[in-house]
Order: sequence, then structure tokens, then C-alpha cells
Amino acid sequence: MMNRILVIRFSSVGDIVLTEPIVRTLKTFYPDAEISYLTKARFLPLLDMFAHLDHRYSWVEDRDSAGLLDTLRQRQFDLVVDLHAGIRSARIRGALGVKTVRAKKEWFKRIASVKLNAVAGKPSHALERYLAALKELGIAGKPERPLLQVPEGARAWWQNRRTGSAMVGGYYMIAAGAAHATKRTPESLWVALDRSIRNRFGIAPILIGSPTEHDYLTRLSERFDEPPTGIVTEDDIGRAAAAIGSANFVVSNDSGLAHLASAVDTPVVALFGPTHPILGFAPLGDHSDFYTVDEYCSPCSLHGDRRCHRSERFCFTKMQVDTIIAKLKTLISR
Repeated sequence: MMNRILVIRFSSVGDIVLTEPIVRTLKTFYPDAEISYLTKARFLPLLDMFAHLDHRYSWVEDRDSAGLLDTLRQRQFDLVVDLHAGIRSARIRGALGVKTVRAKKEWFKRIASVKLNAVAGKPSHALERYLAALKELGIAGKPERPLLQVPEGARAWWQNRRTGSAMVGGYYMIAAGAAHATKRTPESLWVALDRSIRNRFGIAPILIGSPTEHDYLTRLSERFDEPPTGIVTEDDIGRAAAAIGSANFVVSNDSGLAHLASAVDTPVVALFGPTHPILGFAPLGDHSDFYTVDEYCSPCSLHGDRRCHRSERFCFTKMQVDTIIAKLKTLISR
């Protein structure tokens, strides 16, 4: 019998969002079990949007791990589901000494996709890799889009912020930030896309990103033909989810915000440049899609952090605004 289950995934936003179906599946098969989740401290607010978690634990620093390990041992878990599958999570599995299943990272396939641009034997989607770990328990889940519950406090915050401001009425969101500058869509493409969206949908954008991206988003906003409705830079992931959840649709770089949009069921198109959906991180769901022009050199790295060696970033500059618009229309009509 499984009375207590611990799920481990330390980072980052998109990866953690993609674990929500795993938590939901575990709760379905073990309805009486207490399910706990261990992640880095800064991602705890994201777990507040998971419906089926009983306890949340944060990992701050390796040097402070002794107290946390004692706490976890006292919980007397029956099962550890290691979705991070790294050195740190292996140490925790060893310290707890209980039954464990873990996800496989498919390093060889993913590296082959980068080095050889190999389509044959392509990696599984990240969620499929997570689900494969559950097969050892006799659980045959199927890939489903993540489902996050936006906190009521965050909804109220967003409603109050919009009231009496320029952000009333319909809007779409541009998630122009990314973990690495090389993953950012060129500003000229955002400007051209916004021009077309305003003409065809009659709505203006709100730019969204992290607080560290505020200056970049401000510079980007100054390039538009008409200024965006607003800029949202929030550390609070619940507030970001509330803003995205009320949008007509989202256009995003390959980033965690694309998965966040999918999880709150807002139509989203994710733009993949130096990375590629073949690596297994495309947003999921009937209202989610991606766009890549399949350049011969893409993906050029696992995380999109490699400097481009060509005369321009063709993986972005060959993208067509009309293709993005067509994808948005299809998603909205579903």
C-alpha cells in the first residue's frame, strides 16, 4: 500500500508545470495517499496551483540539507518518484532508502538531436518520460496537458490592477523573455507580429516576463508602432498565471510561460529558434501549438544558450508572421 509518496523535481518553471499530470495520475491510482513534492524554494508558489498535493518541501542549499532530510525521513515515505533524476535527487533517494521510480532523461537521444540533428529515434516528450517512470508501478498514464488552479488572491490582484488602467478590455500577451538571450525572438519579428495582430484581431499586447527582464521589455515596447497596453514583470507565478489566464491568447518564446499558458488553457503558440520541439518540451493541449522553421542547424544546443555561428539567426528570421497568425486562428476556433 502507498500511504505517502514524494515527488521530486527541482526546476524549472516549464519542467515543473509538466509534472502536474504525474501528480494527478498518482492521486487517481492512490486516492488515499498523501502526496508531497520537493522542489527549490523559489518554485514553491508554483506548487500552490497543483490541486492534488498535500505537502510541499523546499530545497534551499546543499549545505542546509541535513535538516530537510531528517524531516523527510520522519514522513516515512513509501515511494519516491524522482522526475529530476540528477545527482542531488539521487542523494535524497539514497538517504530515504525506500522504493523509487525515476524518469530517464534520454541524454543520448537528446544530444544526438543536437549534434546530428537526428530525427530518427527522436527523444520522447518530457511528460512521456515522466509517465514512463510510473509504468514500473503498473500505471499506464497518457499525456495530458497540465492543469493549474490560479489562486483567487492572484485573480483579485489582476482584476484590481486592470481596473481604472489602460489594461481593461481584451488583450493578448507577448512572453518575450527567455532564460538565454539567444532564445529571444528578434524584436523586429515581435513588432511585425503585433502590427498584424492589431489589424486582424483588434487587440493590443501586454508584455510579460520576470523582474530581471523589465528593462528589456521596456526597450522592446518602444519599438512598436503603437505602445503596448502594459508590461507585467512578476516574481509571483500565481499573478503571472492570472494575467495569462485572462488573455485572449499568448505568443511566447520557448520558455516556462508557454507551459504556464497551456496549463491555464489560454491559447498559446511557442516560437522555437535555437531549441526545437524534437527535444521534448513543446506545450501540450488542444489550445497549444509551436512554430519552428526546421533550420538544418536547429537545435544547436540542449538549452538554446549557444551563440549563433551563422550570419544571422535564420531559425527566427525565416519565421513568417502569417504562419503564426494562422496557428492562432486555428487554436482560437477550437
